Amino acid sequence: MKIMKFQFNIILIILSAQFIFADPPDWSFNYSDYSDNSPITAIVKLDDVVQDGANDLLAAFAPDGSVRGVSEPGPSGELPGFSDYAGTSYFGFAVYGNANEADHVFTFQYYSAANNQVIDIDETLTFSPGEQVGDALAPFFLNGTLVDVDECALGTDNCDVNATCTNTGGSFSCACNEGYEGNGVTCAVLSISEGLIPIEYNIQNIYPNPFNPVTNITYGLPKNTQVKIEIFDISGRYVQTLINEFQISGYYSVNWRADNHPSGVYMIKMISGEYVSTKKLMLIK
Repeated sequence: MKIMKFQFNIILIILSAQFIFADPPDWSFNYSDYSDNSPITAIVKLDDVVQDGANDLLAAFAPDGSVRGVSEPGPSGELPGFSDYAGTSYFGFAVYGNANEADHVFTFQYYSAANNQVIDIDETLTFSPGEQVGDALAPFFLNGTLVDVDECALGTDNCDVNATCTNTGGSFSCACNEGYEGNGVTCAVLSISEGLIPIEYNIQNIYPNPFNPVTNITYGLPKNTQVKIEIFDISGRYVQTLINEFQISGYYSVNWRADNHPSGVYMIKMISGEYVSTKKLMLIK
């Protein structure tokens, strides 16, 4: 029989980025605090792709970082047929300021709901009170660059602690490490005690119990057989399958990670042929 050996690597990743990752930002402000404004008709491009997300936002900022204008969610509409950019989605809103702020340089940020990112816009605006900035014939083009979000580095990939996350082109995948089985989000470790054959079926031990959030279940199979091990809550509702496969005779162990389950009493059920055993375990968080 094969003895599984496991190696754990701890990787510390220090991150820095010029982009902000956020839920919809709070860009509220009181326009009545300012005496002047400049209306804007803008087309936003990220990675040279026109943006038209229904929940996207475009905002302007004064040099001190204060919000000076924000669009309604989503584009204001499409440019009319007489425009060279007919049918292109645009954002229309006003940038606010006071007369003494003429020639101050304002900046822009764009919130992309689909990517859950706030992106710095390359272009700036020299504020000129009352001046129209862009129109249907000559819209104001604003450009930015989306960041390839590395879910693996950010730690938001939801992979199991015993899995490896791989990020490719902005999408990620989880794969259980060697010696583990599962879908990458949930990985169970299997090990066989070499040279030992139990005389009967049994759930030999559950340790620790009570536990938080991981416990180890050892069990014995006196002959080669199909075995299923499942977890149920105290009401009898199915929670998770830990094992469902053909195994050779021997002693085995499997971990149950209950990070995403509430505290309470659970039942572990082992079925192999005519053998059925149920034992109680308690999760305390």
